[in-house]
Amino acid sequence: MSLPQISTTLLALDISANFLAYLSPALASCSSLEELNISSNPLRVLPVFLAELSSLRVLIADSTGISTLPEPLSGLDKLHTLSIRRNKFHSLPSWLCLLPCLDSLLLDNNPFQGPWKALVEPLLAKLPMTPSYPPSTPMFP
Repeated sequence: MSLPQISTTLLALDISANFLAYLSPALASCSSLEELNISSNPLRVLPVFLAELSSLRVLIADSTGISTLPEPLSGLDKLHTLSIRRNKFHSLPSWLCLLPCLDSLLLDNNPFQGPWKALVEPLLAKLPMTPSYPPSTPMFP
């Protein structure tokens, strides 16, 4: 799959709820992409090539069935919002703390276990359960 010429100037892409089982590596050519919404697709894993999106500021991967984040995403130094709600996370990678611009981490409705559960649940109880981004993504249970 190849993307049209617009791929180098595209700033936001919403491909949520499209029954995508994988993301095309052609997305890596979207060098100016700042916002990516891949929610409500049965991905199960995030591809490593997302780390090549060096301008990415917002990544919304709600309801994708993922349980981990690939370590190369730790290089997304402009990422300020990461939404991984309604997935299968039992814990979070420690490198999330190293993302210099990360301001919003949305992670409710994940089956956290052990120490993570004790750490995360009190924080979630204090937060309103409304997304901080426009509700363009369908909310599936």
